[in-house]
Parts: sequence; C-alpha cells; structure tokens
Amino acid sequence: MENDNFSSLPSVNQLDEEKLDITFQEVDFIYPNSSLKILDNFSFVFQGRKKYLLIGTNGIGKSTLFKLIVKLYQPQGGTIKLNENETEKIVSSALQRKIIFLPNNPYFFYARLGDNIVYPHKYQESLHKENLENITRKLGIMEFIDKLPRR
Repeated sequence: MENDNFSSLPSVNQLDEEKLDITFQEVDFIYPNSSLKILDNFSFVFQGRKKYLLIGTNGIGKSTLFKLIVKLYQPQGGTIKLNENETEKIVSSALQRKIIFLPNNPYFFYARLGDNIVYPHKYQESLHKENLENITRKLGIMEFIDKLPRR
C-alpha cells in the first residue's frame, strides 16, 4: 500500500499548474485477469493547457489512460510522466488533485451546479462564484449555464 507521507516524493505543490504535460513513453498495459493488451508500446504527449477528446467504443482504453495517470492501474511496461516527474514517484493524492476525468455519462448530484462543480467541498458563493464564472467562460459553457432554470 502506498504511503503518501514520503517527503522525497513530489507533492501537489511541486507540479507546475500552468503547464502540466502528460507523457506516455512506450507504455504497455493489460487489464488484471486478462490477456488482452490494451496498450502496446503506446507513446504520446498530452501537452498542458490543451484540450483533448478521446472517443471510441467501450473497452478500448479511454478511461484506462486516466486510471494509469492517477495510479489506479500500473503499466506492465514503459513510463508515464507529468512534466519531468515519473508518476510512480509522485504521491497519488497529488495526482488526483490535479487531474480530472469526465466520463461519457456524467453523474450529477441533485444540487445546484456550483455544488456539483466544487464537490466534495460545499459551494460557498463568496469563495467560489468568481472563479467558477471564469472557468465556465474559458470552457465556453457560460451561455448554456445561463439558460438553466435553476443554477
């Protein structure tokens, strides 16, 4: 079991927020209890501050990439890096604070939009409103949100 108290491992504060490149170098991955190789010598760089859309049929490995990055799975070969730090040398909690996964069928709580976005924290208008408005503008979804009956 991983110990998140190792002071020699990069923490969330040591990962550059402005540009977080994710590099897969010759990564091999087979699901546990399977012989099907999902990733075979996979190499790619997801450049920080860019948006990527992964599409395809179920079971081809889209969410597996995310699970490998945040160390829910371990590759059988190759290296995964955030900037120049190998993920195996970064504490899991640091990765999980920096990387977001949006599934095909997102689950929303029966609550205000702000509550869903800042979950698991409680939405506080005085703390979150301006930041959330900036984020939604950058994502280009503010017009959609403004049309919602109960934000």
